[in-house]
Parts: sequence; structure tokens; C-alpha cells
Amino acid sequence: MSIKVAAMIPETINIESAKQVGDFVLRLSFDDGTVQMVDFKPFLSSSCHPDIRAYLEPARFAAFRVEGDTSGDRPRFLSDHDIINQQ
Repeated sequence: MSIKVAAMIPETINIESAKQVGDFVLRLSFDDGTVQMVDFKPFLSSSCHPDIRAYLEPARFAAFRVEGDTSGDRPRFLSDHDIINQQ
């Protein structure tokens, strides 16, 4: 008797859109239909790295953009790629 075990490899979930809905809050829509609100202020505030803390400037945070080919490349968001790289 043989038993096949399916590999537990998570699917890649891509960001389809992001909208700022609060001072440091983004509404992220993913290609699996999931929508999540993410508050970046705790992350930004707790960082010691000046490139990350720079996003505590409201105008800089508001200038974020979603980048990358969401069908295959690693989508990245926030203007200078400093904060998050979806891997």
C-alpha cells in the first residue's frame, strides 16, 4: 500500500490593488478575492532603519504604488521598495 502525500506548497497570492484608507492604513485586494486592511504605523514606528522610518512622513507614505507584474514577478509596494517585498 502506498500513500501519496500532497506537498504543502502555498500558492502565490498577488496584490491586485491597494488604496490608502487611513493615515498609515492600506486596503489591499488580492487575486484570491481576499481584502485586508493593513495598518503600517506600528511597523514604521518600531523600525530603527531611517529608510523605513521615512514613511512616517504622511506625504511619502501617501505616494506608495503597487509595482511588479502580478502574474509572475514579485509585486512590491511602497514607493522605494524599502518596506515590503512580497516573496
